[in-house]
Amino acid sequence: MNIPLSWLKDYVDVNLPLEEIARVLTMSGLEVDEVELIGLQGPDNDKHGFKFEGLSWPEDKFVVAEISEVNQLPDADKLTL
Repeated sequence: MNIPLSWLKDYVDVNLPLEEIARVLTMSGLEVDEVELIGLQGPDNDKHGFKFEGLSWPEDKFVVAEISEVNQLPDADKLTL
């Protein structure tokens, strides 16, 4: 079963590092096979032996934009600006 960390945080107050969350879940009887990271930096040295996979990117390189207005391009029937 895959559980997003954001979903888990909606129900449980979690303030632990990822490798510690995986260890606690395993010790409570839920086996953690691997941790898939999307946009997060994985731990440098995992002393518990969990498998971390996924994509990571620097937060300062991520750009968010908002489209505030859409207009029709002058002298064009199907193009928008």
